Amino acid sequence: MFNKTTKIEYSEHGEIAARQKKLLSWINPQELTGLEIGPFDRPIVDRKMGQVKYLDFFSESEIREKYAHTPERVMENIVSLDYVIKSGKFRDVINERFDYIVASHVIEHVPNMLGWLRSLEEILNPSGRVFLVVPDRRFTFDIDRPATSLGEIIENDYLNRERPSPRSAFDQYYYHRQVRAHDAWVNPDMAKQVVKTHTMEQNLSFFERSKTEYIDCHCNVFSGDEFVEIVDQTRALNLHGLSIEQVGYTEKYTLEFYSLLRRGG
Repeated sequence: MFNKTTKIEYSEHGEIAARQKKLLSWINPQELTGLEIGPFDRPIVDRKMGQVKYLDFFSESEIREKYAHTPERVMENIVSLDYVIKSGKFRDVINERFDYIVASHVIEHVPNMLGWLRSLEEILNPSGRVFLVVPDRRFTFDIDRPATSLGEIIENDYLNRERPSPRSAFDQYYYHRQVRAHDAWVNPDMAKQVVKTHTMEQNLSFFERSKTEYIDCHCNVFSGDEFVEIVDQTRALNLHGLSIEQVGYTEKYTLEFYSLLRRGG
């Protein structure tokens, strides 16, 4: 969608550059207004690429404190946020609309996925798009974890969850396996061979803490096909108004897939 004379400076970080290339094959940030959720220190849409604003659940100071001892994160690259919103009700804070929204490795952390999708709709222009980068559970530490069921996703919406459920917190750590995507691709039995990362006492501790604390964890885990099915089924049930327009399935030796959703349609 970019013309041949357009020059784009891709990120030096290979993972981000791949995401940027996929985004640019579907969306032209130079001609549209956008919002990126959870950009942290590696936004997909740099401000040089077009008119974009940034939103996060955590404030910049909270991000710095949370990841102060995470060496792979570069604190000086943390972007300046336009919005910090703790609830999923974006429209209560945001009084503008966007042509597109970007969220990389965000949807899996959302306690109420359907409510979140509806909140995105509310701040999209008609026919606006949502570009998602989603970890494929088969090639991450969720390798041994069952896919999130349709019933669980609908229940989370019915209960209007604002923090991860005790079940999600428990499952995150109970099924956690330390694996590399390449190894998972090469060895189909990897899930059965890697040892559990946490003890049962630790798993139960996360379960108990999540009753009163916000335990950041994966609430929604899918493969590409599983995600498409969930979105299509919940759309058919009129639980949100987003339709899948494009899917970029997980490429060999990688750990994430892409999806482009469209408002209406």
